[in-house]
Amino acid sequence: MNFDDALLSVASPPAGFESDADATRAARKGKIARTPKLDSVPDNVIVLDNVVYASQEQADLHADVYRPRIAASPSPVLLFVHGGAWDHGNEDSFRAWGVHYAQRGYVCVAATYRLSVVAAYPAALDDVREALRWVHSRAGEWGADPARVAVIGQSAGAHLALLAAYQSVNAPRVQAVVDFYGPSSLADKPLRTASVVQKFLGGKRYRKHPEVYRNASPMTYVSAQCPPTLIFHRTVDSRVPVEQSDTLADALRRENVPFLYDRVDGWQHAMDQYAEVNAHCLAVMDVFLDRVLGKR
Repeated sequence: MNFDDALLSVASPPAGFESDADATRAARKGKIARTPKLDSVPDNVIVLDNVVYASQEQADLHADVYRPRIAASPSPVLLFVHGGAWDHGNEDSFRAWGVHYAQRGYVCVAATYRLSVVAAYPAALDDVREALRWVHSRAGEWGADPARVAVIGQSAGAHLALLAAYQSVNAPRVQAVVDFYGPSSLADKPLRTASVVQKFLGGKRYRKHPEVYRNASPMTYVSAQCPPTLIFHRTVDSRVPVEQSDTLADALRRENVPFLYDRVDGWQHAMDQYAEVNAHCLAVMDVFLDRVLGKR
């Protein structure tokens, strides 16, 4: 699967910075425009807010659904999984992307999951799988095609998206996955000593439980059966080192899994919060999703 021809129309990303600190300083001084928040939903998009997709002992799990008001044929589905170090964040962060893709003919679902302050791994992954099952059960109601589903995550959400895509256990298989700066191996330094990772894994330390860290790492499940993968990462990411995505890309290449790696110098973690970078990421994602899911 080759994306080169379609990517010719995508503008290069803006020039970045020497370090994470430089980028943060520029943003603080207003030298980088942030991605604007969505003020209103256009008439050609239907939004269902705060739909309960599952009830767990600890809490109800909610999702927002974005649909094109008029669709000529069954629409591909995008499931968005939010970031936030597994201990914070919610589905609202995908409102602009949900509207963007609904306008392009996709049905979009942005789902919550149990955070690590509520329940340890694998609870969050179980919830993503439950969201995939829910998407399949409701696809006909939404005019969606359950045979064309992609899961998209940011940071901790990308980690969960990769796990759900690469290890299809008790959930429908997905046809594509998009990874925004997600951890691919919790067993590697420095992630294996990070407090947020330890909290996510129920307080278990790598020294005593290395198998837990490996079992919770997408890299463990890379095989020729993995779906096409789009990876976004930037080289001055101080939270999730870019080497995490470099290693994932190398593993996908060895297994002949179709993938696209958008690796750009000079931007940091959560770089899509800046308008120019966000526009570039959306353009690349448009190409990848249209090509892999065969949007008509």
